[in-house]
Amino acid sequence: MNIADLQNNWVFVHAYRNAPKYEDGTVFRGEKQKLLAKFGKTAMQYRRLVDLVKESDRNDGELDLQDRRHQNLGRPSQLTPEIEAAMKAINKTNLKKRLRSTRRRIQYELKKVGFEIALSTVHRYILLLNGKLAVWHIKVLLTQEQMVGRKAFVDSQITSLGEFRCVENDVHVDEKWFYLMQLDGRLLVFPDDELPEQYARHKNDIPKVMFLCAVCKPQKRPDGSIMNGLIACEAFTEIIEAKRTSKNREKGTLTEQPITVDAPTYRAYIKDRIIPKIRKRLFWKKQEKITIRHDGAKPHDGGGNASFFRRWGQLYGWNIVFETQSAQSPDVNILDIGVFNGLQALSDEYRTDSSSVADLVTRVKNTFYRYPLQSLDNCWGVLHENYRLIRMCDGGNKYCDPHCGIRRRVTAGLDPVNYSIDFDDGFSTDDEDQA
Repeated sequence: MNIADLQNNWVFVHAYRNAPKYEDGTVFRGEKQKLLAKFGKTAMQYRRLVDLVKESDRNDGELDLQDRRHQNLGRPSQLTPEIEAAMKAINKTNLKKRLRSTRRRIQYELKKVGFEIALSTVHRYILLLNGKLAVWHIKVLLTQEQMVGRKAFVDSQITSLGEFRCVENDVHVDEKWFYLMQLDGRLLVFPDDELPEQYARHKNDIPKVMFLCAVCKPQKRPDGSIMNGLIACEAFTEIIEAKRTSKNREKGTLTEQPITVDAPTYRAYIKDRIIPKIRKRLFWKKQEKITIRHDGAKPHDGGGNASFFRRWGQLYGWNIVFETQSAQSPDVNILDIGVFNGLQALSDEYRTDSSSVADLVTRVKNTFYRYPLQSLDNCWGVLHENYRLIRMCDGGNKYCDPHCGIRRRVTAGLDPVNYSIDFDDGFSTDDEDQA
């Protein structure tokens, strides 16, 4: 070990000892990553140095940071600083073009600048440089007014105790389109198999139905049983008579068809289908305040709906209020955070051979009422992580999807939701959660 590496280790040990720690001696969440990035250490090197520090503190002995290896083992890496700089420059160019830097693309670009490297070697160099896949997607361009509104909305969720308010009385409502058939997909086929045939006049002509879903946080009822948080899944459809005979049905046959969603339709669904189910599913909360959150789409608050909702929410001794989330903020609604994506992925398990709207409605509803309880509960944990990130970005959305350590909290028997307004969840972290 050279002098520079030994000095780096001593500085690392000093920084580790001064890092904020929990009562059990583990560093706060996020501190490990900061130390790894600052001193260029791997997870294995981190564990070795931390173990040496702990052993020295227990035995009151001298801390020895010398390299215990007597000789260099294995073939030395051929990754020179020139090749490393060339690979990073190639990747930066591809990132600007939003192109994925595949091994073959990097190999081809390296060859243009004079480096003849095998494909397997390029793959090994990518791993040595800690390269990983990341997903990018288009985000909404927020105005300054919208950023201020998002920040104010999140701040309104904080109580006087300095933490986010309890969400067990919150109900999130939103709509989503579900299509009768997929445009494409992947299927397993054997040599004697044929792909199924699907036809449509145009990809925009595929029948689709809008569904209105309402969920709350899974919680215990007064008798100790668990309420799974699934309140309602209603399709915007109507039963009509077929006007003419076709190959699929006779004239006069009752069929289910999608309808247009406007302010009166949305008002009727909320009054007749959503609010009654909330009263039924959350019957023990009649004397408490229940908040229904939806977005600011025109059919939601337009046409006098806001005044209707205020009146209907107070009927029969209930206190149900409606809350409109800030503009351009799907990241503060549980359904947009993860539930709808899960429904879209799971609905194929209930696909039937028929191609009617009624079968689509049945399939989506079966999927909704079988949605995993733990998956829904985890979405609430992600919601509060988004709250903290929105506050950190001053209302912006320039942040990546967070890693919340939810599985670690669930394994320890804690609530998936961390109500703290900072990123300290009050729970020690494991190596795999920080990696």
